[in-house]
Amino acid sequence: MQIENPDAARQEKDSQSEHLPKETTAENLWLGHLKRARALASEGQTREARDALQQAVEAGAELERFEPLALRLALAEQDWQAATVHAQNLLDRGTVFTGHIAHDVYKAYCALGLWTEAYTFLSEASVLAEGRRKLIRPLYTSLLSCTSPEKVPEIIENLMFGENGGPEHTSVFKIWAMQIGAYNEPITALMQRARDTWPDDPIVADNLSDRLSVLPEHEGPEDQDDIAYLRLFVRTLKQENPDDPRAHVSEKIVESDIVRGLQRPLLIDDLSDFVVSPEGTSGTSVLVFGGIGGGAFINYPILDSSFAARNVTGLYVRDSSRLLTLNGIPTLGASLDQTIEALQSRLNALSHHKRLVVFGTSGGGLGALQYGARLNADAIHLISPAINVNADFLRRIGDARAPVVQARLGEKIRGSEQDGREALSRAPSTRTYVHYTADNPTDRAHAEHLKGLPNVQLRPRHGESAHNILQKMVENDTYQALIDEICATDEPANP
Repeated sequence: MQIENPDAARQEKDSQSEHLPKETTAENLWLGHLKRARALASEGQTREARDALQQAVEAGAELERFEPLALRLALAEQDWQAATVHAQNLLDRGTVFTGHIAHDVYKAYCALGLWTEAYTFLSEASVLAEGRRKLIRPLYTSLLSCTSPEKVPEIIENLMFGENGGPEHTSVFKIWAMQIGAYNEPITALMQRARDTWPDDPIVADNLSDRLSVLPEHEGPEDQDDIAYLRLFVRTLKQENPDDPRAHVSEKIVESDIVRGLQRPLLIDDLSDFVVSPEGTSGTSVLVFGGIGGGAFINYPILDSSFAARNVTGLYVRDSSRLLTLNGIPTLGASLDQTIEALQSRLNALSHHKRLVVFGTSGGGLGALQYGARLNADAIHLISPAINVNADFLRRIGDARAPVVQARLGEKIRGSEQDGREALSRAPSTRTYVHYTADNPTDRAHAEHLKGLPNVQLRPRHGESAHNILQKMVENDTYQALIDEICATDEPANP
């Protein structure tokens, strides 16, 4: 909410002040209202604080005195447009921001899809020293969202090795890997310079590490049996990520699958953008689309143990181009159409294939819909999926996640391929099940975008807000039932 300054109301207040004692000046009036507004805001009473602030304005409060509070209230109310206006006014006046407020202003710009403005604000804002580290990742995220790859390396170099640079700036490499993908030559050179500049710094070591590369290699049964491999895999996950609950739920999955019994050899995961497990004989094939960071909330070898225990074939996709596979899967084709044709050929070549299920999680949800509809899948199961990545839709629901990916999708992917509802409406025989938490506004908005389609069943989980509900399913013992449903062979296949 932008605070207005009505002249009529001010004139009325001025006329009233003539009857007040001399010591009660107009300034005392608006200062009192402003102090009350600040106190209410500190107590979290946003609406009452806004009313008190409006009274201060009507009493003649000076803009430079009330605008910092107006910014705080706009951020609290998620009035992103007003927040960016107030932030720009304060920036122009040379205001020094706390790291917390500057970070929230960055989020306001992202929610509006204003990547360039977000980067400009973070580049120009004066921030208290203790808050600067908090802004390093947002700074680089916004930089990568609005700057051509050719210009980025020089900017990174100046920031990382300049006067205010340091080891913390190497976080840009993780952001690049997560939201753009493979490193180009100039970025690789900067990584080596960082290693040489800070050879023993743990922050640099962590930011330049590839955790996937430390997972145990598995060459096949002649190396070690599948059960031993799975248990070694889990131990490695727990050693490398001791505080990550996903490592512990992986152990629960694996032990349950071992008890059930593995009915085919395990996936040998070479970490490529498309990898297929040894074929199962049940007739069901599951095509998996993981999120932006890879994996389907759990590592593919862990998920494959569940499919192996049900004798189904797993086909696993990674989004190597960070375009949600909407431009195709490079290993299979140079475009979406070529990739669909190659996937159909791969499925036809399987000896036992009769039924196709597509499974998509998080950022892999839209790819699962697009590919599933074109392949005439028998069923699609989605976990907390992204359904629509059209910029207007994302702004409307306040989805500011992965801004670099959002910006690239807007530039490189056709509008007709940005909306999963359009794809699914052309595949009426494909049954689609959407699992999400009702208390997560972003996930709920994406899921409910499919509401009303006759072949869609929404399955909200009430009383939860976590994005990674697969982990919750493991913890409360509903994961195996979901996998049973995905792998079921008693339903008729689509013709």
